[in-house]
Amino acid sequence: MKKLFLSLLFLPALCAQAWEYEFPTLEDATAYVDKYAPVSAPSAVSPDGTIYQTGLYDQMVMIGDDLLENIATSAYITAIDTLTRAPKWSVGIQGAAHITQIITDATGENIYVAATFADDITVSGTDGTMLSFTGTAESHNQVNAIVAKYSKTGALQMAFPIIPQKHPKYGDYESDLAITPTALALYAGKLYISFTYLGGYKAGNLLEYGTGKVSFGYWDSLCGAILSWDGAADLQTVLDVRSSDAESTTGLCPQSLCLTASDDALYAGIFAGGTNTLKVNGETTTYSFSYEEEGDVEYGALILKLTADGYSVKQFDCAASGRYYKKNIIKSMQVQGGKLYLAGTISTPLPFQDTLVPDLWSDQFAACLDAETYATRWATITGALRDDMPSMNAKYRETVAATPAGNDYIVVGATNFAVVGDGQRSDYTSDYCLGLSAANTTLALTTKTDTGSKLTVSSFTPATPDPAEPAEENPYDIDGDGKLTVSDITELINIYLNNE
Repeated sequence: MKKLFLSLLFLPALCAQAWEYEFPTLEDATAYVDKYAPVSAPSAVSPDGTIYQTGLYDQMVMIGDDLLENIATSAYITAIDTLTRAPKWSVGIQGAAHITQIITDATGENIYVAATFADDITVSGTDGTMLSFTGTAESHNQVNAIVAKYSKTGALQMAFPIIPQKHPKYGDYESDLAITPTALALYAGKLYISFTYLGGYKAGNLLEYGTGKVSFGYWDSLCGAILSWDGAADLQTVLDVRSSDAESTTGLCPQSLCLTASDDALYAGIFAGGTNTLKVNGETTTYSFSYEEEGDVEYGALILKLTADGYSVKQFDCAASGRYYKKNIIKSMQVQGGKLYLAGTISTPLPFQDTLVPDLWSDQFAACLDAETYATRWATITGALRDDMPSMNAKYRETVAATPAGNDYIVVGATNFAVVGDGQRSDYTSDYCLGLSAANTTLALTTKTDTGSKLTVSSFTPATPDPAEPAEENPYDIDGDGKLTVSDITELINIYLNNE
């Protein structure tokens, strides 16, 4: 499979014979790229080809035949018919909300979304169902989360919040409590939700407090969790990951948590540092990353695989690390055809192939692992060099979205060049890609416009199986007919006797 790192300059070539649909839903799109509205606006492609698009709106808008009313900057979901190239239905999530993930099930009958919200939120469906929730709102920086399920016609079937909680020991420092959903996956009839959190969280019947430390008067250690929901019973904790040493600076924490699922396994990818404790289905194990270099940041990656028979964890160590480890993020994770694809942002040697070292403060990476052995089939990072712009002291490239599409693995990112030290800053991220998804032969890309977003839809050729590995050549097959014959043996004897 080829690896494609794309910027918007390459999208027109990729989307030959494509069609577009614009969403003029915002007065000024640049005003909403903050912690309630991160750059991603994900989409999902159903097995029947329907594209489920998400985005933001800050005024009363018409999307297709549906009129959506907003409360603050709200979020929408719309179903786009690829035959008519028009919306079939649209619904809103009202109340300073932003959708961070959306997936469909294998049948296309159900859609699942995860979103962040500020304080009060109302989730609506095409059937008239409206569910309201109240989150914590002691600080503008506090972020709540919501998970919802819709039918393919837009009917709201369920929703539940995940609310951050003050830690009993460090509550006075937790002005930045936040729940950040990182991925959704469906496995063995259950929905799985991964997220990072500060302090603690409450979700249904679950109440959990994490570990962390206070630095410079604020809480700065993330924890991570994966919950499961079977549609009827209470939520269950599948994974909890946290720093094992909360009181010292060496007790680094998981900075990134992502997941995906195949028909027979659930996979989770974690970037972490120091010593971390993983509790998987109630069983606790500790993992440590250490290096010979004194004073180096200890950092690496863990891949968790959960099956009906239990679980396993693969640890990847870096050869070295650096001060910007918190920019190591697994943004996208997919399993397909016995291969595990990962993409994200890296600022240290890449754990899956530590000879790859970024020259930027953070850069994009992509890697493909064998889904059974975790052997690295290939790995790459983008190749921009710091001396491309020698006057810039800080440069970042971050992955926004990634997806397998046919025989390609497409990774799209945004680049930020910052001048540090003279009070000026230069950002070149005005036209970045917001979302990317693919299924069957449909590829959907979402880019930002001045007043919302633009969906670009194209087709791709389905993947073909990898050719069989060529058989190892037999060094004794002199005549090259694939067989070891009498003539081969005779010739080998002559070579030996004549010392040729």
